[in-house]
Amino acid sequence: MQRRTLPIAIAAGWWLAGAAIPAGAADPGVPAVMTSTETQGEVSVAPQPTLLNGELVLKVVALNRSQKPAAFGPEDIRISTADGETVPIMSLDALIAQVKAGAAGGPAHSGSYPSSYVSGPATTYNQFGQPDVHNFRGNSAPLSGQVNPEAPAAAAPAESGALAQQIASLEAGILQDLTIAPGEVRGGELVTQRIRFHWREKHTLHIEVRFNGEAHEFDLQAPREE
Repeated sequence: MQRRTLPIAIAAGWWLAGAAIPAGAADPGVPAVMTSTETQGEVSVAPQPTLLNGELVLKVVALNRSQKPAAFGPEDIRISTADGETVPIMSLDALIAQVKAGAAGGPAHSGSYPSSYVSGPATTYNQFGQPDVHNFRGNSAPLSGQVNPEAPAAAAPAESGALAQQIASLEAGILQDLTIAPGEVRGGELVTQRIRFHWREKHTLHIEVRFNGEAHEFDLQAPREE
């Protein structure tokens, strides 16, 4: 099994996709994009440069290099700490419930995950006419630094247009079960539960992505918390 970490220039990648990171906001130890290539597929992951309320926001996209459609979804992704503790990934339903709770006056961070989804081409191509996962700007854009996790969620009627728009953005941007056609690039965003490291534990995360019967592994220095 092949493991490699390839930081790719932010300006050329899909990490920013129209969103700017304020000066000093990104952790220099956190790469913009990491990519793993195997026979049947190529997977790229991009972490949000800081943790939001201790929770990691991660974008994952996959290129299907095989000749058959391939299933892909959040169940194919495992995140663990250096000590081997699993970091749970929040479901779309859980994120929607948080947004609704925030609109009803719940915990301050409940409305902290409006996805910055923007539409775009499903696949980009390199100079040789081959699908190129590195410059994917794709079906969803990463969560930008526009959210202030310390700001209380504004109270709003449960059926307000703003709430409906937030939910629609989550549904569009968060990774759900999908099928990737041969030569196609698709993906979405993940939000973990709050990461709790033991006081003597290294603040590193191991990410394993299963795609097309192959394992893609990444080791990530955990971003600092805002």
